[in-house]
Amino acid sequence: MPTIESEKNETEEEEMDHEPAESDKSSDEDSESGSVDDDEISDLDEEEYDHRRTHCLDEMADLERQFSDIKEQCIALSVLMMLATLCPIHCRGV
Repeated sequence: MPTIESEKNETEEEEMDHEPAESDKSSDEDSESGSVDDDEISDLDEEEYDHRRTHCLDEMADLERQFSDIKEQCIALSVLMMLATLCPIHCRGV
């Protein structure tokens, strides 16, 4: 009858069997990418960096616009609430 410990050992052995296969894949990928010129890689990295930077700046501008809109709505709501509170007080005094 299998015990919990023997099942754990089998699971660990299975995991160990899978690890070398992953390292083999990465070494194959490294050898394939070795044929690409380092200048091309840096250009690609720079293009990717610029693309990501532009995307992040666009997202930030959109968030700033949304924040500004919400802030204006909050201010307008506060003014309306203040006027609603002051109007009955002011109207009684007249």
